[in-house]
Amino acid sequence: MRRFPGIEFVDGPTGRRAHFPGTMDLREVVQAFRLCNGNREFMLRNFELTPEQIETALAYYAAYPDEIDAYFDQQRRGAEFLDKYAPLVPDGSGAWRSLKTGETGLNFPD
Repeated sequence: MRRFPGIEFVDGPTGRRAHFPGTMDLREVVQAFRLCNGNREFMLRNFELTPEQIETALAYYAAYPDEIDAYFDQQRRGAEFLDKYAPLVPDGSGAWRSLKTGETGLNFPD
């Protein structure tokens, strides 16, 4: 992709996503950048990324924040669901029953 060199798009369980071949998804780079408070040196030491890949990921995020923020939002909702209801077992209807709360008919958030 000319505007964002070095990325490709791959399909997976969470949908189509921007990815650096042989390393991380762009959304993972953005998440790591946030978690290490923007410390590029830390990222270069601890991830298999080049400075160009970090900058490309940040430029992609600046251009398409809704795409990556939607993924982060989905991850947050899933974590909140599990925190509230886990452990879960199938309830026989195609949904889940919480062993924590006893509630049945539960479905993971979209």
